[in-house]
Amino acid sequence: MTPSSQTGFTTDSTKGGHEGVAAGAELAELEALDNGKPVKLALAVDVELAVAHLRYFAGWPTKIEGHVLPVAPPDMLCYTRLEPVGVCAQIIPWNFPLLMAVWKIAPALAAGCTTVLKPAEQTPLSALRLGELALEAGIPEGVLNVIPGDGETGAVLVDHPGVDKVAFTGSTAVGREIGMKAGRDLKRVTLELGGKSPAIILPDADVEAAVKGDLLQLWASVQRRLAAVRPCRALRRGGRVTGRARSPQPPRSRSGSALTGGPPISSRIRSRGAAAPWRSCSARS
Repeated sequence: MTPSSQTGFTTDSTKGGHEGVAAGAELAELEALDNGKPVKLALAVDVELAVAHLRYFAGWPTKIEGHVLPVAPPDMLCYTRLEPVGVCAQIIPWNFPLLMAVWKIAPALAAGCTTVLKPAEQTPLSALRLGELALEAGIPEGVLNVIPGDGETGAVLVDHPGVDKVAFTGSTAVGREIGMKAGRDLKRVTLELGGKSPAIILPDADVEAAVKGDLLQLWASVQRRLAAVRPCRALRRGGRVTGRARSPQPPRSRSGSALTGGPPISSRIRSRGAAAPWRSCSARS
């Protein structure tokens, strides 16, 4: 099933008509140039899902409301009222730049908050263009702000007294530091840390098929997925596994146009890819 059939939207839904098609194609090309993923994949997955996410949260402003609470004392009105948190600092990684930006921005705007988005220093282009499109769509200046920069820029945002909430997706080490600072300043914080989930193959599974499926899931988007599986273990009742799945080979990397898929975006990320997580995929008891 394609993202279009799942969401019911196509890329011409971004703004409507030819403008929407042009904006979607431009964002997909920026993702390819920035991140290295094929432009067709960026258009079919990243742009499509970003549109669906924005449309979903566009309906939330009329659904956010308080409640009247029953209380024991007579002639007393007790109610709750939901109000915007305030300024949200949002820091995202490099693996899905456009999607990560929309996942952070859309709920914050729907709740009436202003945002300061810091994309990863390796992949700022689609976020910057998204900020321009927001202005073109009529969002007032100062509501959605995009500030490119490295970790020092992120640290300034976290420490800034005008920031009321911090949302961060990235490493566990940096997340711990942000959590400590947010706790010190009594700021709200949302952390999405780590990644690489284990895969457990149950006793009745086809081990060969399961390992191949895990490999495909791992290398989707050129191993830039925080949810990618790492080791996969096959569980068998009654002792040892009689067979062992063949150690699968990762896809061969090749150079080429950035719009059709190329090498990782930096030497640091390339070195991570060279760790060959596929070597640990085998059937074990």
